[in-house]
Amino acid sequence: MHREYYINDAGRQMDILATSVCCATWSWPARSSRFLECYKGDYVYDIGATLHRENADQYRHPAATVFAGVPADEPAGGDKEKHIDGLIERAKQLLGPADLPQGVRPRPQCDPRRHPPGPREFGVKYDEWYSERALVERGAADTAIARLKKSGHAYEKDGALWFRSTDYGDEKDRVLVRDNGQKTYFAHDIAYHMDKLERGFERVIDIWGADHHGYVPRVKAALAALGDDPSKLDVLLFSSRSCTARRKGADVDPLRRVS
Repeated sequence: MHREYYINDAGRQMDILATSVCCATWSWPARSSRFLECYKGDYVYDIGATLHRENADQYRHPAATVFAGVPADEPAGGDKEKHIDGLIERAKQLLGPADLPQGVRPRPQCDPRRHPPGPREFGVKYDEWYSERALVERGAADTAIARLKKSGHAYEKDGALWFRSTDYGDEKDRVLVRDNGQKTYFAHDIAYHMDKLERGFERVIDIWGADHHGYVPRVKAALAALGDDPSKLDVLLFSSRSCTARRKGADVDPLRRVS
């Protein structure tokens, strides 16, 4: 048995995290209602405070400067995704030569290798810490997308690249590469599971949060489209509430499936 932890350290989610930390250091109230669509957890503001202590006013800008040219957010009648993308691009502009994912990203504080998610409590010892960034850098996502194109299961529409997941019973097709050229989280997930099977594992067991239940049939569909056997993948779903109840002694199954 081989246990590994997949570290989400690449892609748009990391851009959003880094932008969130930047916003937490900029000179308007840290929990401003104008900052609605990015991450707002206490850890974001803790990291922002640390960056401010270490860098003084290097990353500070007034709100008017930050939001200049950024599309309106959803509550103001705009588009949420365009608003987030606008904030990310604005953050990159304001940072200047700094690289958003690397230069400002609070990697030491967020890296699960420094703060493993409950291994002592659950008795888990990881054999490998698998980096999403490394997956992307060696071209695994490009390889997976190329295979889907070759098999006819990917197509272009409205400037984006789509996976024909409706061929496998999904309610709609799913985006692999957005119209801005950025690969989706789903595309990286496909590449990761393709890589798992290419490494020779006969059975793959993933443990996901219950809110990801909709991804299960999509990932299995992608594996089938790649010519792999989707039955080799099993996904166990859990909720933190169930695990909390179990720790308190309640008779609750933390790995129950959610439909």
